[in-house]
Amino acid sequence: MTRLMIRPILAGIVGVVGLFVASPAYSQTTIAQEAFNAGLGGFTPAGSAAASGGAAVLRGTFGGADGSITSAPISTVGFSNIVLSYTRSTVGLDNGESGISEFSVNGGAFTVIESVRFANGQVSFMLAASAANQAQLRLRFRVNASRNAETFTVDNILLRGVAAGPAPDPAPAPAPAPAPAPSNGRTGVRGIDKFDVAGPEAVTRVVVGACTRFLPPQGAVDSRGGLGWANGTGGTPNTYTGILTRVASFGTLVTAANTTNSGTGTQVSTCINELDAARTDSNGRFATAGHSQGGSGCINAARLNNKVVVTCPVQLDGRVTATSSPADLRGTATGPALIMCGGADNLAPCTAANNGDTKFNQATVPITRISVVGAPHTGTNSPTGNGGLYSALVTTCVEAAVGGDAEASAALRPGGLANARTNVIDRLAMRNQ
Repeated sequence: MTRLMIRPILAGIVGVVGLFVASPAYSQTTIAQEAFNAGLGGFTPAGSAAASGGAAVLRGTFGGADGSITSAPISTVGFSNIVLSYTRSTVGLDNGESGISEFSVNGGAFTVIESVRFANGQVSFMLAASAANQAQLRLRFRVNASRNAETFTVDNILLRGVAAGPAPDPAPAPAPAPAPAPSNGRTGVRGIDKFDVAGPEAVTRVVVGACTRFLPPQGAVDSRGGLGWANGTGGTPNTYTGILTRVASFGTLVTAANTTNSGTGTQVSTCINELDAARTDSNGRFATAGHSQGGSGCINAARLNNKVVVTCPVQLDGRVTATSSPADLRGTATGPALIMCGGADNLAPCTAANNGDTKFNQATVPITRISVVGAPHTGTNSPTGNGGLYSALVTTCVEAAVGGDAEASAALRPGGLANARTNVIDRLAMRNQ
């Protein structure tokens, strides 16, 4: 389809498109889409904006109007859980410049969905609840730049939602689900909140050589996945007891390199190999995670060790204390990589070049980004000490990929953050999913 298409909305529609699943009874339905194969379709240009090569190219200007395109009104009446997906790339943007996507409801002010300097690839965003069930939703894409050679290119726009109404062929009632684990409901996302309390397994801490292990009891052969942890600059495993104990309490074998300079990933990779050899219950599937310098360290460890299937960096520093490449991120269809940011992190903010946002925007694997509102780099509510909300988030990342937890997996995939409390976690985004 080459034009922005507004589909008629009928009570009881259930979409046949199964890319995003909101619940057993409902699936995502395409509301509108535009591939720019025949001009700008249902979008109106302003400033330096034009269709070129099957995409919308938005250019900066010096003293003129930067390029933008705005959609015709789109009705989302009868739809909830609105998800916007699109492909975008940027060229030549300087500090302070960005490509921006936004939405507006019923003629109101535009709300920013994404503002990005470095971008290349497809992303999906769950829009705020205010986008659902509205007579007029508008999408706008624009560039903020000062030269004609600086561009923001957009393509393959797809807007989907969950249509009201029952499934057409209801299946027999399923067997009762297991009793849910305790949760304080802090984020509003089941697959995160279930890990916001200690898990059921006792944890033993032991130092072995250059590694500190946080271990649940011995399990059956090949029954447990693992986590390799990389400390921030000057930190030790003791600095991150909250996160490491939490992950282990849900049955994961955890090993942390003792080094205070973990950015190369070498020590973490070694600790993983040693733990895998030492425990017969290890199944050889590992996650890596780390804070600050260790955020880059956990990515580098994934490059060095083919046992690593997912990377879970926390407030990663990719420019001062260590460097790492987005190409070395790991993630799976059911266990995406997770970039974790801090809303009050002034030491390694995700928005700084080569940090979290850069890794997210340049990733080639399934990936999700979550920022903890008001969280600093160290101190109360940071990843240090008891770990704050990061103890739950790291556990979610690990459990989704190596623990086989269906609710953790659902939380990090399209639709999974629909009920998130955005005063607790924000900047929610997904790519390559």
